[in-house]
Amino acid sequence: MAVGRAPVRKASKAGLLAATAVALTVGLTVGRPAGRTADVRAQAGSTADVGAPAGSPPMGSATLSVAPAAAAGSPGRSRVACVLEASTTAQQNYGLMYRSTVAPYAGMAFVFDRPSDAQFYMRHTLIPLAIAWFDAQGRFEAETVMAPCPDQVQLCPTYGPGRLYSLALEVPAGGLGPLGVGPGAVAHMGGPCR
Repeated sequence: MAVGRAPVRKASKAGLLAATAVALTVGLTVGRPAGRTADVRAQAGSTADVGAPAGSPPMGSATLSVAPAAAAGSPGRSRVACVLEASTTAQQNYGLMYRSTVAPYAGMAFVFDRPSDAQFYMRHTLIPLAIAWFDAQGRFEAETVMAPCPDQVQLCPTYGPGRLYSLALEVPAGGLGPLGVGPGAVAHMGGPCR
């Protein structure tokens, strides 16, 4: 999945040829407190992005902490997962294109420095994805399921929450619920995956 504004932008060839980097381990744990908000770009000494397609831009990984609606305000009830992090334009444009799985990660978080209205599209994305959007305070805004867009389709559909957002989370279709994502949930990026 990739991010773009109408008309849909595509990553430059040079950007797509960057070397792969950074990832640690995956984990979805229940009962850990929400992680601190931090800049979680690529960490020195980490391993390469497991499952990255050749030519994809370097991706970082980080923890994503989600407090489900019933647990919002109860820090011990957050669910924590290791996700790929797309925080640069090149990473966001490439997204999860050409991947047949997101494993060993729970998904990919698209982190924006300021509120965005960019639309998502599914060109060259091989698996159905669910996406959720969160505002600048991490509050859930909306979610939808996105089907892959076949190559023979001239113009792929675009997806957005209909309002500004600061964080978007893509997971395999059906994967938002197990992470606690839904109305009333609050999500925050944390430190490196452990």
